[in-house]
Amino acid sequence: MSQTSKEEEYSIISKIGCGFSADVQLVSRSGELMALKVYKAKQDQLYENEIRIMNKLSHISGVIRIRESELRGCIMMDYAKYGNLLQYLQQSRLEESIARSFFKQMIFIIDKIHKMGVAHRDLKLENILLDDQYKLKICDFGFAVQYLDEQGRRIKVNDYVGTPQTAAPEIYLRQPYHPVEADLFQLGVILFQICAGSSPFHNANIKSDPNYQLIYRQQIGKFWEKHQFEFSAQLKDIIVKLLAFNPNRRLSIPEIQSHPWMQGEEADQSQIIDEMECRQSILSLQI
Repeated sequence: MSQTSKEEEYSIISKIGCGFSADVQLVSRSGELMALKVYKAKQDQLYENEIRIMNKLSHISGVIRIRESELRGCIMMDYAKYGNLLQYLQQSRLEESIARSFFKQMIFIIDKIHKMGVAHRDLKLENILLDDQYKLKICDFGFAVQYLDEQGRRIKVNDYVGTPQTAAPEIYLRQPYHPVEADLFQLGVILFQICAGSSPFHNANIKSDPNYQLIYRQQIGKFWEKHQFEFSAQLKDIIVKLLAFNPNRRLSIPEIQSHPWMQGEEADQSQIIDEMECRQSILSLQI
């Protein structure tokens, strides 16, 4: 990266993330830590889209904020001190009370995003970050899309983006789709992952993935026989309804919020901090 007066104001500490379209560096400026996302060559469209969407959502507390975007191809953002949710699941799954607390936070944030007419389209554990209080922050809006037309009507999209392991089945079928329902499917994958410590299937391709074929064929009993986890009946119910093949049958945000599983015992913030600090200390020993 060429040196400019803007760049000279900060120093790069280390690389903290890398992906298909961009890398993320931890940087320091005037003693403050921030995250610098540097897009790779030929990714102008994703870069411009992410800036536009993040500025639109800047008032939502659960969305990572842009701090600066004057340097072409780079976005300076808030730094999420404790990384992403995926790394904390390498040891073991989360207890349902902690998973419920985190999932409620996710639903609260995604609900606000959707109400702004935006769908994320790449929800996954790597894009759910933890701040210095272990509160969730959603990041990576390069694939996000505005799904309402000028009259406020929902529109379908036909660009097939996101991560294969979490993409909704309609993505694999190459059909025009509603991106909100694709987000809901990804939330179902995430809920399974945080409660199981593993994924429910390799991908939601009904032609090639035997585990997702069971959901497609509504052979739910056989699906859970493949996954021998001590899930409550209510947890199994909410997961299966979010992973439904038919997008119109997936739970909506209000239906998720009123689902019986969401009314169960929820870990308070002190319990979450204790659990995540324990996991963080183990991660530190492994580095």
